[in-house]
Amino acid sequence: MNVIEEFDGFIFDIIETKRNKIKRNPYKSHDLLTSMLELGEQKGINTDVKQLRDEMVNIFVAGHDTTSMSLSISLYYLAKYPEIRAEVISILGKYSNILPNSDQLKELKCVSAIIREFIPQ
Repeated sequence: MNVIEEFDGFIFDIIETKRNKIKRNPYKSHDLLTSMLELGEQKGINTDVKQLRDEMVNIFVAGHDTTSMSLSISLYYLAKYPEIRAEVISILGKYSNILPNSDQLKELKCVSAIIREFIPQ
C-alpha cells in the first residue's frame, strides 16, 4: 500500500465512523464533516464518499499550509528581533522543555501579537 492509499483509507475511515455515529445517535457536533453529512441528509443530497474525501483533503492541506506558514513567520521574528526572543527566554527560561502555563502565555505580549497578526481568525 502506498502513502496515498493509506491516507485515503484514513480519510475514508473518518467519514464512515462519522456517518455511523450520526446514524446511531444524532448529536450536535460543530465539526465541518458532521455539518456536511447532516446537511446532505436533510436536503436529500446523496453525498459521494469520494467528494467528501476530496473536500476533507483540501481542508486538511489548507490547514497544514496555514499552520506551517504561521510557525515559520513566528520563528523568523524570534530570530530577527532579539527583544522578542529575550521576552520569551525571560518568561519561559533559556532551556525550557515543559509546556508554558496560562500565566506564562499571558505574559508573552510580543509572541501573542505575532500570533494574532499571522494566524487567520
